[in-house]
Parts: sequence; structure tokens; C-alpha cells
Amino acid sequence: PSPSATVTSNSITITVNPPITPSILVYDTVICLGESVTIGAAASGGMGGNYTYNWLPPIGTGPGPFTVTPSATTAYFVMVSDTCSNPAPDTIIIVVNPVPSATLNAVPLDGCAPITINFNSNTLGNPPGTTYLWNFGDGGTSSFTNTTHTYTDSGTYLVGLTATSAEGCSATFYITS
Repeated sequence: PSPSATVTSNSITITVNPPITPSILVYDTVICLGESVTIGAAASGGMGGNYTYNWLPPIGTGPGPFTVTPSATTAYFVMVSDTCSNPAPDTIIIVVNPVPSATLNAVPLDGCAPITINFNSNTLGNPPGTTYLWNFGDGGTSSFTNTTHTYTDSGTYLVGLTATSAEGCSATFYITS
């Protein structure tokens, strides 16, 4: 008789996970000085979970969200890792625009109606494109950095100057005696 052979076949399943893909989540990447922004991260790939998030500068542990108030334009870097894949980085830059400034002066500060007041503002150092709006407290306004206004009714008026940069950052300044 001739010999017989038995062939057995075993199948092996091999799972190859994709690399980690991190993504920084942020609502707004351009803010004004003094404002806050919420930042966080999400990841996919790798083993599909149990990710470790390492942030630079250190803003917290885990994916967030975290509230940050940078005082200057700042790059936020996250390194995401798990037990399977090589760590994967992501970076986002939060641009911090300056808020305009002003020093105000008015001459004279009192007198009899009608009275014309000279209003001056020192706005040196403000970014190009900054606009100005005086509010004289009696319904009158002016868009000049230095201006005059005549008060025809007696009273006490709160005078303010709002400076708004081209990026939308604004601040209001008041004359104090």
C-alpha cells in the first residue's frame, strides 16, 4: 500500500494597528491679550484607546479641555502615546494680539456752559489700523484721536475713548481727574 499523508492547516490572524493620529482641538487660535482659550486633544489609531497625553508647555494631564490665558503668542505641543505605536506629536499656535492703550487729557475740566473742551490722547505704540471713538457722555462722539467738544448743557459727564485694533482687540479709557 502506498503511504497516506494528512495535511492540517491553521490560520493565524495578524492585526496591525494604524499609527496614532493626534489632533489638537481649539475654538479660536487668535485672541486678544487677557483673553482665554480652551484647548484639548483627541487621538485615534494605535491600540484605539488608553492614550497618554504629554503637553508642552505643561497645561494639564490627559486630553483636556484646558483653559489657557497666554500672555504672548504661544505654541502648544502635545505628544500622544499608547502601548503599541510610536508617540505622535501635534502642535497649535495661539496668536495673542495686543490691546490698544491710551492716556487721556482734557483741558479745561470745568467751566460755564457752553464750554469747549480740548481732548487729547497719547496713543503711541498702538498697532497700525487702530481706530478710536470718543464718547463725550452727552450723546456726542468723535473718531479723531485728538478732538474738541462743546457742552451746551450743565452737568457732569463721563468721557471715554475706545481704541480698537484692526484685529478687533479693544479697550475703553476714561478721563480721571
